Amino acid sequence: MNLKNSFITLIFCGSFVSSYVHAQFSFSAFSGSEASGMAGCGAATTGDGALFSNPAGLPELRKALVALNVENKFLLPSLNHCQIAAALPTSLMVIAAGWSRHGINQGPEQKIWACFGKKTSSRTSLALRISYLTQMAEGYQTWSSWTTELGFQSVVSSSVRVGIYIFHPFGLIQAQSGLESRLKAGFQYRLSDKLSLSADIDKPAWRSWVVRTGLSYSPVPMVTIRAGLAPNLGITSGSISYLWKKNTNISFVVVVHQNLGMSSGVTFVQRFSSNKSKEHRFENSLSDIPLPLPARKR
Repeated sequence: MNLKNSFITLIFCGSFVSSYVHAQFSFSAFSGSEASGMAGCGAATTGDGALFSNPAGLPELRKALVALNVENKFLLPSLNHCQIAAALPTSLMVIAAGWSRHGINQGPEQKIWACFGKKTSSRTSLALRISYLTQMAEGYQTWSSWTTELGFQSVVSSSVRVGIYIFHPFGLIQAQSGLESRLKAGFQYRLSDKLSLSADIDKPAWRSWVVRTGLSYSPVPMVTIRAGLAPNLGITSGSISYLWKKNTNISFVVVVHQNLGMSSGVTFVQRFSSNKSKEHRFENSLSDIPLPLPARKR
């Protein structure tokens, strides 16, 4: 796919889905400790962090994984967010699926989703996530709606990656359920192997543009520290991740809202190595190569 044509298509789609629909709190920011730790920056996130943010980052996965994300909002016992997801890289694309529950216990939202992501070239990737969302309100009717999420990412240079994310509910139910269309765009700039900067612009249908900024720093290979700021939302955040034996990652995040208070969360990711078999086949193939015989002494 031509990079220029991809940008034109996504900009057109973005202008379409940004038409006004009612606000919905659940989609105000990306979730998961990586995005939440950077005040919601996630449009250019890759790897397992993309499970809970821009799915266009999933084609960078090299190992199958399962992930669990649990967040408590504003220290309220009845306001929680729970997500379970799994991803499987194949030779054609990355396939992922998950379930999430968000909101108060008396009227939660539940979502079941499936995602397909593929690298369209050495520099670009696309992904589509289709979800079935159910909203329940105590004493009111239960609403259900299909939603779509379209993700795009491109590697501009060795240190810069850009991403675009579009969320859109479809069907007549969107005006009644309070769902909103959403457009996000962002970039990630790697200053070094240890330090990277991220920034997102977020366009909810119900308010002006929101700017989010984030920083990620790895002082040692197994530890990553993140911090974020969204000034016009009054949000500051931070998280710390620990990688154990290259396949198990646990992260803790704290988000502080100047008016609503503090939220906290934890993300657990377990990867399943699939490279040993490939390395084994490679070593066996080398053993099949005939070696030259030593020269005979005259």
